[in-house]
Amino acid sequence: MSFMLAGLFYFVSLFRFRMFDLVPVARDTLIENMSDGVLVLDAKNRIIDFNPALKRLIGVKKQYIGQPAAQVLAILPEIVRLYHAHESVKTEIFIDSVTPCYVELLITSLHNERKQLTGHLLVLRDVTQRYQAESELRQANEYLQKQVLEIKTLQVQLREQAMRDGLTGLFNRRYFDEIFPQELVRATRDSGRVALIIMDIDYFKSINDTFGHQAGDACGGHSLRVIQVFADILRNYSDSQNIVCRYGGEEFVLVLPGLTQEKAFQHAEKIRLSFQASLLESGGKEIDTTVSGGVGMFPDHGKTSDELLLVVDKALYAAKLDGRNCIKCVQSN
Repeated sequence: MSFMLAGLFYFVSLFRFRMFDLVPVARDTLIENMSDGVLVLDAKNRIIDFNPALKRLIGVKKQYIGQPAAQVLAILPEIVRLYHAHESVKTEIFIDSVTPCYVELLITSLHNERKQLTGHLLVLRDVTQRYQAESELRQANEYLQKQVLEIKTLQVQLREQAMRDGLTGLFNRRYFDEIFPQELVRATRDSGRVALIIMDIDYFKSINDTFGHQAGDACGGHSLRVIQVFADILRNYSDSQNIVCRYGGEEFVLVLPGLTQEKAFQHAEKIRLSFQASLLESGGKEIDTTVSGGVGMFPDHGKTSDELLLVVDKALYAAKLDGRNCIKCVQSN
């Protein structure tokens, strides 16, 4: 009796209240109102169904039902190419239709219970706004990266300008005061040696007084041409391991890592002889160009940058007292 009553209840529910109709009604409501375009193909890739959203996206019409998809979608060859694959596909494509847009395309193969291919389900989602937002974000990031690169380049340029002497292009005293102690620390760590040379152009005040208007700088009285020629010689006799700086006025310093005192002395002598051989004229008169210098070694003659600068400066002063146009080495105790 209980089974009979239960069966009667289900019979009335299914047929009187049409419960079998709820599934297709739900399907129609869901598919028809989806914002995503849906296209159903049979095993022979003929169109058997689509929803209104697809019509808005690619302009299909009711009369297309039953026709080959390749013919209807001829203007979208990429979709035609993709649904021929048996596996599922997910990608993004551009649709150049009435309203150009970017869509996310999902193609799913349909199979029956015997795993035989029965068709394809294509779902097209309009992602134009997302794509545009991503594109704008990408452009903004590229612009920011460009700005950051420009700022870094400007910082490097400003730092370079702060480290360089405007007249000669050599490093300046500020750079020397910063880098020389670091070079000594490195030499201490590696048990290395560092040669320091200080060179000063001889009779510079006399050159400036005699040739000031032609060879000098009215603001400060610096003989520009003489200084620039000497700077060029220093640059020609230096390599990437050397540190060459205009210390101030007509005074220059050279830091030569790894050289012995004898090698450093020979290096300074080459510079001295090259400068002496330079031919400079101003107003039809020849300018005598000579230079004096002092040479010292770390750690032999000084344990710190200040100590070494002091003893090498004394060697330079001894060269000046000895008639100029010569190089003097610091004497070891």
